[in-house]
Amino acid sequence: MRKLILIISTWFVLFTIVQGQAVMNFSSLDKQTYGLYLDKNWKDLVSLGKKGLDNGFDYFYLRMRIGIAYYELGNYRRAIPHFRKALVFNSKDQYANEYLYYSYLFSGRKADAINLSEKFTPKLKKKLAIKKVTGLKSISIYNTYSFNTNQEKLDGFNLPADTSLDGWQNVMRNYNLIQLNLEHIVTSKLHLSHGYGYLIKQRYHFFKEDEFSVPYPEETYKQLQVYVSGNLLVSNGLTAGLTLHYINLRPLIYYETGGTGGWQSRSTYASTSPSNNFAGYFSLNKNLEFFTVGFGLGVANLNDNVQFQKDLIFSFFPLGNLDFYFSSKITHHSDFLNLDNPVNNWIFEQKIGIKIFDPLWIEFYGAFGEKSDFIDYNGTVIYNEFNPITDNMGFNLIISLGKTGTQLFLNYRNQTIRSSFNYYSDNTINRINDTNFNTQTITGGIKWNF
Repeated sequence: MRKLILIISTWFVLFTIVQGQAVMNFSSLDKQTYGLYLDKNWKDLVSLGKKGLDNGFDYFYLRMRIGIAYYELGNYRRAIPHFRKALVFNSKDQYANEYLYYSYLFSGRKADAINLSEKFTPKLKKKLAIKKVTGLKSISIYNTYSFNTNQEKLDGFNLPADTSLDGWQNVMRNYNLIQLNLEHIVTSKLHLSHGYGYLIKQRYHFFKEDEFSVPYPEETYKQLQVYVSGNLLVSNGLTAGLTLHYINLRPLIYYETGGTGGWQSRSTYASTSPSNNFAGYFSLNKNLEFFTVGFGLGVANLNDNVQFQKDLIFSFFPLGNLDFYFSSKITHHSDFLNLDNPVNNWIFEQKIGIKIFDPLWIEFYGAFGEKSDFIDYNGTVIYNEFNPITDNMGFNLIISLGKTGTQLFLNYRNQTIRSSFNYYSDNTINRINDTNFNTQTITGGIKWNF
C-alpha cells in the first residue's frame, strides 16, 4: 500500500512539472499571448507575459504585446521599458517607435519623446504630424494680479513704537505681473527657453533714517526681469538644467532738501534708484518607472543679500500616467542678508494632480514654511520679496486642447504675508511691528505649442 501511494505521489509531481513546462514553452506562450492580444484581454496578457519573462522567454513580439497591454490600460510608464526592449530586438520597427513616442508624451516625458522622434523615418514623421524637431516650439503669455484683502489694516496701520530706530517697512497693496515665455529646441537633446517679465506694484512704504521719517501710503514700485533656461537630456530619462535669471529693480529713494537762510521750508523728493540682482539654478531630474526624483541647487543676491537654496523633489505616478500624481518638494533656504548670521528655513511643498476629464486637470497646492527671496520653478520664477509668505494654499486649472495644441492655465493662491519693520543692530537684522496680511493671487495664461 505504501509503495502504491509513493508511486501515485511521484507520478503526480512529475505530471505537474510536465504540465508547467508544457504551458511555459515558447510555442504555447506565443500562442496564448497572441490570443489574449486579439481578444484585448490586457490584464491577463500582462500577467502571462510577465510569467514568460520570469521563465526566461524574451523576444520582440512578447515585449510588444506586454507594452501594448500596458498602453491600453493607460499605464504608459510601465509600457516604456517593454517598448524600449522591443526596439533592442528590432530598432527600425515603426509600431514600437510610435508606441514608445506616445508613451513618453502621455507620461510627461516630453524631452525623451522629442529625442526619439529625431530618429524616425520621414514616413513615420508624416504619420505623426512631426514637421520639424528643432526650432520655436511654444509661446506663452501669463498675467498675474495680486491684491491685499485687509484694507482695514492698511487704513489703520501703526508705525513702530520705537521711533529711534532706523529702518523700513513695506506692505503690498496690489501688483500686476505680465510675462512672455518662449521655448526653442536647439537639438533633439537641448531645449532652450527664455522669458521676460514686467511688474508694477503698489505698496505702503515707511522709511526712517536719522531724523528723516516719512510714510508713503501708495508708492509705485517697478521691476523688469529676464531669464534664460537650458535643459539637456543627458541620457534616457535623465535631464540636467541650468537657469540664469536677471532682475532689474526700480525702487524709489527719498531725500529732503532744506531751505536757505532758515526761512524756506524743507521738501521731500523721490527718484528711481535702479538695482541689479541675479539668480542661478542648477537641476538634475531622473525619470524612473513610477517616480521622478529631482535635485536643485540655487544661488542669488536678491535684495542685495546672498541666498543659497537646496531642493529635493519627489514625484509619484501611481497609475503610470498623468491622471493622478503627487509631487513633493523639500527646500533648505539660507539668507545671509550680507551679515555674519544666516537665516535658515525649511520649506515643504505638496502638489496633487488629478485629471477631472479630458482635457481638464486640477492641481491642489500647499506650502508650509516661510518663503522670502525664494527661487521657484527651476529658477524661472523669483519671489524677491523681503516679507515672508507664511501660509500658501491654492490650485491650478490646466486645459490641454489636443495632443500638442493650445494650453490654457489658471492659478489661484490664498497667501498670508508677514510685514515687519526691519532694522540693523549688532550686525544682525531685527524685525518688530509684525503684522499679517492676507492676499489673493490669480494667474491666467495661454500657451501655444507648435
